[in-house]
Amino acid sequence: MDELVRSGAPIDVYAVGTRVGVSADAPFLDSAYKMVEYDGRPVMKLSSAKVTVPGQKQVFRRPGFADVIGLHDEQPPGAGVPLLETVMRNGSRTVERPTLDDGGERFAADLAGLPPAARRIQAPLAPRATISGQLTVLADQVRHRIEDEVLASFANLRNHERSATGSQRSQPR
Repeated sequence: MDELVRSGAPIDVYAVGTRVGVSADAPFLDSAYKMVEYDGRPVMKLSSAKVTVPGQKQVFRRPGFADVIGLHDEQPPGAGVPLLETVMRNGSRTVERPTLDDGGERFAADLAGLPPAARRIQAPLAPRATISGQLTVLADQVRHRIEDEVLASFANLRNHERSATGSQRSQPR
């Protein structure tokens, strides 16, 4: 942690575990930011049951099909349309504030794009999004890079330990 602070890393909160104490009326955060890119380099979390997918993403909706989660700059699959749009950047709006009518129209269009089973009032079936091929390739590349870095660090540590142990043995007593 000390190295991160000294290097000027943009850290707002330090926490351990899933529930971060925030205030009496909201005792913990129900969501947390997961870093997917740092300084232009895709990153991911690999801890068990909490694996994240690296890179900036976009969700594409294709009528009659499951949504596709892909990279933000890839082309929509088939007749897919991107669902995510930038509305804030550096604390400023990037688009005009939508009206209540705009919100209603957007909701109706989004709802109509869901399969009938997902729109049911009783026992709806949430559609499961799929991951695009490009995003899968990126995740595999990042995972292998992290594994290689960890293995290299472990090997360096073992070599350092062997050198230290070996040098102690060769010293006269």
